[in-house]
Amino acid sequence: MRRLRTLEFAIAAVVCVAGLVFLVLPITAIPDEALIGAASVAAAITWAAQGLRSHIEQRNRKREQDGVASEYERKLSALASVAPERVREAIAGLRQATLSAVQTHLGTIHWADFERLVALVLERLGFSNVVVTQSTKDHGVDVRATYTAGDVAPIDFCVQVKRTESVGAPDVQKLRGACTKGEHPILITSGTFTADAVREAAQLPRVTLVSGERLAEIMTELGVGARKENVSLHEPELGSLPHPEQQQPAEEQEPAAIVS
Repeated sequence: MRRLRTLEFAIAAVVCVAGLVFLVLPITAIPDEALIGAASVAAAITWAAQGLRSHIEQRNRKREQDGVASEYERKLSALASVAPERVREAIAGLRQATLSAVQTHLGTIHWADFERLVALVLERLGFSNVVVTQSTKDHGVDVRATYTAGDVAPIDFCVQVKRTESVGAPDVQKLRGACTKGEHPILITSGTFTADAVREAAQLPRVTLVSGERLAEIMTELGVGARKENVSLHEPELGSLPHPEQQQPAEEQEPAAIVS
């Protein structure tokens, strides 16, 4: 840009000198050779200035295009790395919200409905001979079911269902005493288990504990109380597409020569 300004200043100087000469001397007093030489110098300086200006404009356009390309690549890289992660975070957040909603609802339904719901979940898990016992004759067992491992060995289960916020060790002991010989005890609650209950369940014969959180997870996976939707995740692959259109420099036109 400085060179362009220097040439423009030179042209202005030549024009000023020529103007002074024309003002001081009559036109007839200036030799033809001087007039032709001055015109040639002015034409040469003009052509050089136009050429330099065109070069500078091309260089500036290229810098702008390179800047656009660099910004494009930067945004593409950022989009490719951030967008999928944000989608995964959103999906995880929606899943957690669904689990919380299901678990909260479990604590609000009638205890009899809760027993029937557990029986349905067991059936969905592949248990057979699922029976909800009569409340007056259950002796602490609410559901009985059988699970056949590998279609070879049937295993009988006795299940107690507790719609409560917290289950302690006495409930675990009670269920263990209510199951008949050969039955495996399962204690399911809409709430949580105390530390004492967890320690007691680890004693022989062991009692399987299913908390409200775990039950909500199982129900969600089975589609009980929750609807599963398949969402397509599309990640951008803009690198396989043409880059943004870059403005092509206009054809340069050689300045017309000054004919004296």
